[in-house]
Amino acid sequence: MLRLLVVSNAYPSDEKPYAGVFVRNQVARLSNLGVDAHVFAMRRTFTGRVGSVLKYLSAFARFMPQLLRSYDVVHVHFLSPLLFPAWLYAVVHPRSKLVLTVHGSGVRRLEHRRVARALYAALVRRVDTLHAVGRTLAEDATRLLRRPVDLVLPAGVDRRIFRPMPDEDDVYDFIFVGSLTRTKGFDLLMEAYRSLAGKPTLCVVGSGEFADHLGDLEGVVYRASLPPEEVAREMNRARFLVLPTRMDAFGLVVAEAMSCGVPVLATAVDGMLEQITEDANGLLVRPSTAEALATVMEVALNLDFEDYQKLSEGAIRLNPEYALDAVCARLVDVYEAGR
Repeated sequence: MLRLLVVSNAYPSDEKPYAGVFVRNQVARLSNLGVDAHVFAMRRTFTGRVGSVLKYLSAFARFMPQLLRSYDVVHVHFLSPLLFPAWLYAVVHPRSKLVLTVHGSGVRRLEHRRVARALYAALVRRVDTLHAVGRTLAEDATRLLRRPVDLVLPAGVDRRIFRPMPDEDDVYDFIFVGSLTRTKGFDLLMEAYRSLAGKPTLCVVGSGEFADHLGDLEGVVYRASLPPEEVAREMNRARFLVLPTRMDAFGLVVAEAMSCGVPVLATAVDGMLEQITEDANGLLVRPSTAEALATVMEVALNLDFEDYQKLSEGAIRLNPEYALDAVCARLVDVYEAGR
């Protein structure tokens, strides 16, 4: 049986019960496929700049006993910071395979950090398989880390959870799921929503810097953070997912909404362009402004039944490669290659 160590700085915990849920989902499905999977995750018990340093030092110290254990594969999620101890494991155990999955911001932060870029490029030379979750991210990683990406594959949609629920009535015109931050474009959504006539309904699921401003928006239902099963239920109660993100390597929430048969309104960036085909399974916002977003939301509100059904049916024809089962089967092939 293949022994796997999954290393991630995002994983569900008491402090952050839904952080890195996609990593946990992969681990569970890999175990079902016969992989002896173990997890090393960073603990989020420290905050602030000093807290981050303590958190990293604590994680590195806790990782040291792993050097005495034997794994066939070490799979690291996110470039920073746990690639460092995983790289050390690969040096101590040269016959073990090292797989690195990059998810977005960690790679792009290297753009203007020359020393860090050179350091990570050196570490990545020891990586056996470099995996990116989106095509645009793969191009950035190839350029910044100075080695080609070997595999482009999303985190995977659990279609047992994210599926159409015909018994759920449409309660919301729109739903937003994600971090309430500028990166996800939540400020654009608030401005666009204020300008819409007729008071459409908006469900917001998530947390972040703009959560305190939601009380100013009439017609908004705030659900904070929810487990995946409840997120899927809320998606099925909405006509459209809206995601005006400024940057997203893939945007797993888009694939999850489509798996529920919910069309998507999103800015024309990164992973949105990989998943959304205009007028087939969603609508794209160009340029990334509140005015353009409001215009697209108005178009969505005024779609007739047939046009909406066309988008919904197009959404549910999700690329089968995005399904969690297919993603994990592909990962097992990567782990087994060359053994």
